[in-house]
Amino acid sequence: GSTGVEMEALTAVSVGLLRRRAWGWGGFVAFLVLGAAANFGVIAVIDALFAWIDHLPKAPDAASLAAELAALRRLSLALAWATAVAIGALHALIVWQLCRPHVRAEFGWVQRSR
Repeated sequence: GSTGVEMEALTAVSVGLLRRRAWGWGGFVAFLVLGAAANFGVIAVIDALFAWIDHLPKAPDAASLAAELAALRRLSLALAWATAVAIGALHALIVWQLCRPHVRAEFGWVQRSR
């Protein structure tokens, strides 16, 4: 499936990063940014799923189930937000470190004098 292809691509760019290849740097940074963005996208998917469940026909005696689902929705969204923010912050820190001039110089990028 696509997960295998993505893992192979991540492995390839990671090896390129370790070998100080510019394409490895760019690919690794792209994976970090897209990975962080995907975590925020999952929040919308979780919310949409619970909204869809909420619109299903309800049995007359399902009030307790509806309350449990509402609590589960709040918990799921809170955990998804916490995870997305934490991973986003970690990825941002790694990207920031990779963009520092002395690190970029290792990949052949030279800072131009002003």
